[in-house]
Amino acid sequence: MKWWSPAHQAVLNALDAQDVVPELFNLLTSGVIQANERDTRRLRDWPEALRDSPSWTILADAIQCKSDPQMAWNHAQREGFSDRAAHHNALLLLELSDRLAQGRSFAGSLRCVVWARDAWSQLYSSGYLDSLVHDLDAQLPPESTVEIVAALLCPTLEDRRQAVLNELQKSEADLDSEAVSHGHKWFDVWRGFAPDGAQLAADRVHTSVATFDMKTNGLVAQRMAQAITDIDLTTANDEIIEAPFRLAWRQIQALGLPAPAICELIGHLISTLWTLRRVGRDSIPAFADLVDIGILVAPHLAKTIESGESIGQNSRLADLYVFRAERDRGDVRREFLGLALKYCPGHRNASMLMSYQHLYDAQAALALLATTIRPASVKTTLQKVHDSLKATEAAFPLNEDLAEHWERFQKACLKNKIVPGAFDEK
Repeated sequence: MKWWSPAHQAVLNALDAQDVVPELFNLLTSGVIQANERDTRRLRDWPEALRDSPSWTILADAIQCKSDPQMAWNHAQREGFSDRAAHHNALLLLELSDRLAQGRSFAGSLRCVVWARDAWSQLYSSGYLDSLVHDLDAQLPPESTVEIVAALLCPTLEDRRQAVLNELQKSEADLDSEAVSHGHKWFDVWRGFAPDGAQLAADRVHTSVATFDMKTNGLVAQRMAQAITDIDLTTANDEIIEAPFRLAWRQIQALGLPAPAICELIGHLISTLWTLRRVGRDSIPAFADLVDIGILVAPHLAKTIESGESIGQNSRLADLYVFRAERDRGDVRREFLGLALKYCPGHRNASMLMSYQHLYDAQAALALLATTIRPASVKTTLQKVHDSLKATEAAFPLNEDLAEHWERFQKACLKNKIVPGAFDEK
């Protein structure tokens, strides 16, 4: 009879786990989660697996010295874990991620997901899972690793996907944007996992959550379209008109600003603004509020246009900037009209309003010449009038007031004994 049996080893592991598991929990969760009695009991074999890994001395030093947890674990990963330890890590880290997220420690949760993915990557490529199942006398096809990983991971991925979708179904008041954002980032970690063809997260799961495929899986777009279809634009309640757009914007922000969702939102927003204008309701507070929502979205849409992600959105972005420009005068109006023309050169309404903005500058300078208090330099003032009229003509040649102001300019030149054509030579 051997003096040392598996039963002896199990007792030693259990005693070791009582000391080591709480320290490892503290290391992995930065002290947020304390290991309980159940944790130490079910993880009694984990410390032994770690001790058989090249990285154990690093973890032992980190526990003793209370090192930075992220640096310590990353260093340990570089040194390497045994496949058996990686198996424990893969399962435990996903669980710790959930427990941290439930306590709203989202940064720590995401860190554990990254580590869990790394552990799963090791198991996926090492052949450990195949060997484990073969040891149980199972008959597996050559592609068994993909199937094993899919069988083990897909339920977890599906649970998380459903949690995010459930959150997106909530009202604006109940939507937890931080939780949705965390869910989006959680799936981002898994994008591209299983490079040999499993594609566990990139296609099946991440797409439907983050609404990258708007035609087939655009939950945000579908809900927004339905909500907008149901809006009574004749209502006196501005909240009814604004609410679907505010909710959609919060959802899109939480989902990491996917370009198709941004385009979908702007499309519905511009359509609603034009409808309100056609029915004569563009002076209600909801109209201005919708424009303000659009202006929050606009820089993100502009980025997608510049990067080439969004095609055919330039005129919508210009429409939005024009709606905002209408609210102000002077430099503020000029700024928004300039943005409209930057992204959609030749946009009719932007060009026309910019033309009248330049014409207003010419009118102001001509008015100054008509006062009894003469400007410091008549010629300089006339130069400003000339340049403003040229800018008016360049922006919108069909400006109906342009001819009248050219005539006024010529009369002002003659009155001050200056040849009008002299300014054309500059």
